[in-house]
Amino acid sequence: MNDDVKSANGTHWALDRRIPIAIISAIVLQSAGFVWGAATLWERVAVLEKRSESLSVTSDRLIRVEDSVTNLQARLEEKSANLQNDIRQVGYEIRQLASRFYFPPPTQVQPPPPLPVPAPPDIRPPHDP
Repeated sequence: MNDDVKSANGTHWALDRRIPIAIISAIVLQSAGFVWGAATLWERVAVLEKRSESLSVTSDRLIRVEDSVTNLQARLEEKSANLQNDIRQVGYEIRQLASRFYFPPPTQVQPPPPLPVPAPPDIRPPHDP
C-alpha cells in the first residue's frame, strides 16, 4: 500500500522551492503566537474563575452579615424604646412617692404616655423651592 498523498493531477505533494523562507517563517511565527496567546488566555480564564468563586463566597457572607446587622438594629431600637418607657415609668413612680411622703397628696398624677417605637429615618435629599 502506498502512503504517499497524490494530488488531483496524480503527482505527489511536494514543497516548491519558489516559496520564500520569509513566508514559511511568518506562518510558523504566527502559529507559535497563536498557541502562546491561547495558552495565556486559558491561564487568565483560570485565574478569573478562582477569583469569581472566592467573590461568590464573600458575597454570601456579606449578605448574611447585612441581615444580622438589620436584625440587630431593629432589636436595638425596640430595646431603646422599652428603656425610655421604663425610665419614664420610674420617673412617674418617683414623683408619686415624693408627693406621698414630702408634699401634700396631689389630686391625681397621671402616668406619662408611652413613647412610640421610632420608625426608621426617612432620608430624602432637600428640595429647593
